[in-house]
Amino acid sequence: MKKKLMNLLRSFGGSTSTYAHRVGDRTSALARSVGPKRGGFALGALAAAMWGGPRLFRYLREHRAQRAAEARAGQPFPASGHA
Repeated sequence: MKKKLMNLLRSFGGSTSTYAHRVGDRTSALARSVGPKRGGFALGALAAAMWGGPRLFRYLREHRAQRAAEARAGQPFPASGHA
């Protein structure tokens, strides 16, 4: 029983490492074909989206809540949308 379990774990570990190796090879091939300059721009755009996306959604949610509170209080809306 122990021998079967050890063989199973070795085969699982081997297949996992093989899969990781294949993914790494594909990733490095993609990086070589894209090049460092385009890769840097893509990384910058991805970082901006990850950083700016939540901030934009938070701003829009707060703005909507502020407008709803003003409407409930009967205050007129500013023409430009800014106070």
